[in-house]
Amino acid sequence: MQVKFIALTIFIFFTSTFAKSIEELQKKQEDILHYLGGVSPYVPMKNKRFIDMSLPETCKLNSVQLLQRHGSRYPTKGANKGFKALYDAINPFKGSLNGSLSFFNNKQYKYFVTDADVQLEQLTKLNNSKPNKYTGEIMAREFGYNFYSKYGHLVSENETLTVFASNSTRVKDTAKFFGEGFVQNTNINFEVLVISENETQGMNSLTPAKSCDTFDSDYNDDLIATFFGNKTAMLNDIKQRIVDENPALNLSISNIESIYNYCTYELNVNGYSDMCNLLTKNELTMFDYEASLEHYYSYMNGNTNSSAIASVLLNSSIELLTKSNGNKLNLAWTHDTDLNNFFSLALFNSTKLMPIESMDFDYPFSRNDFTPMGANIILEDYSCGNETYVRYIINDSVYPLNDCNDGPGYGCSLDNFISRAEKLMNGLDFAKQCNLNSSYPQELTFWWDYKNSTSYPVYN
Repeated sequence: MQVKFIALTIFIFFTSTFAKSIEELQKKQEDILHYLGGVSPYVPMKNKRFIDMSLPETCKLNSVQLLQRHGSRYPTKGANKGFKALYDAINPFKGSLNGSLSFFNNKQYKYFVTDADVQLEQLTKLNNSKPNKYTGEIMAREFGYNFYSKYGHLVSENETLTVFASNSTRVKDTAKFFGEGFVQNTNINFEVLVISENETQGMNSLTPAKSCDTFDSDYNDDLIATFFGNKTAMLNDIKQRIVDENPALNLSISNIESIYNYCTYELNVNGYSDMCNLLTKNELTMFDYEASLEHYYSYMNGNTNSSAIASVLLNSSIELLTKSNGNKLNLAWTHDTDLNNFFSLALFNSTKLMPIESMDFDYPFSRNDFTPMGANIILEDYSCGNETYVRYIINDSVYPLNDCNDGPGYGCSLDNFISRAEKLMNGLDFAKQCNLNSSYPQELTFWWDYKNSTSYPVYN
C-alpha cells in the first residue's frame, strides 16, 4: 500500500530545498535498508512474492486483521550509551579527521540524539526530529491513509473504529497517527484503547511474553556468542581501516561494534547516516545476520517457550474468524519481539533451526524482512463463491503458506487454516508452561469485552 499521503505539514517540508537534499542522500542508501537488522525504517519485504495484492474480482472481502510494530524510533537508553561513547571518542578530533570519518569535520554535524530526556525510546515525530520520509509519525499517517484506501469500505461513516495498542508511548503514538491518517476526510471516529504490558495482564495481552515467568530472552546467549567468533576478525578489520586513516584515534572494539546500530538509528532519526558508509556490504550482511540470529534464539523457535507464548495471539486471531466481535477491522499495535514471536508459530514452526556456525543465505527468516520499523502483518478473510479463504500480507507482500495456498489469490481455505492452527497449537498450554499466576487473566478477551469494560483506557 504505497499510495502517497500528504498532510499539510509534510507537504511544506517536502517542498523545501533541505528536503530535496535529504531525499538525494536517502536515494544513495536505499540499497542498505534491507540489511539493517530489524532497525531499518519501514521497507517492503525484500523477497517480495510476485502476487497481486488485490483479491480476484470474483471474491469479496469479509474482514481484516492487522498486527503492526511501532514506527521509526529513537534508541533505548541502554543502546544510546554505546552510541554516545562512539561519538565522544571521535568528536574531539573534529576538523582533522580523514577518509570515512571526514564527515565529522562538518561543523553542522551533531549527535543525532539532541534531547535525551525527551527523545530516547520515543517515536520519531514532527516535533522531536528533523522530519523526513522515514519519520515515524509521517509513515504512520501515510500507512493509515493507504489502509483506508484499501480497506475503508469495511467501516461505515459515523462509525467508531476502536483499535488496541500495548502500553508503550511509541506504540500508542503509532496507532494514534495511523488513525489520524485513516479517518482523514471521513466522518469515521477513531479511538485507541490501551492494553497494559504488565505481567498482571496475563493472557489478555498484546505482549504475552511479559506474563510468562519461565521465559528468558537471554536463555541462548552462550549459544549465540559462538557466532561472535565469526565476526571478531571483521571487527578488527574495520578498526584497522579507520585507524589507518586516522592514527590518533583510540577506538575500542566496543566502539567499533556500535557503528552498525549507530548507523541504523541515525538513519531512522535524520533520514540518512554517514556512519553507515563506514561499513562495507559484506560487513552489513554479517551484522544483519547476527541481528536475525539474536532475535531468532531469543524470541522465536530457538527459545523453548516461544510456541506457548505465540499461541496466545494466534488463538485470538483464529477466534476472531470464528467468533465475530461485530467488527470487520480488528487492528492492534505492539513491538517487534511480539510479531517475531507470532511468526515463530504461525509461519516457521516446522522450519529447521537457524544455523549458528555459518551464515545460511537461504534461510526463510530475516529480521529486517519481517520486522523493520512499522512492520505489519495483515490477515485477509474473503469469500469466493461459497468458499471462504484467508491469506497473510506481510510488509506489502502476499505471503502464501507453504502448506496451504491453493485457493484464489494463493489463499488457504478457512477450514484448513483453522485446522492447521489447531495442529500448531496442539499440546501448548501458556498458563502451565509459563507458570501463570492463577489470579491473572487466563485468556485473551479484549477484542470482545472492551465495550463493557473499564480496563482499557483511551489514549488521547
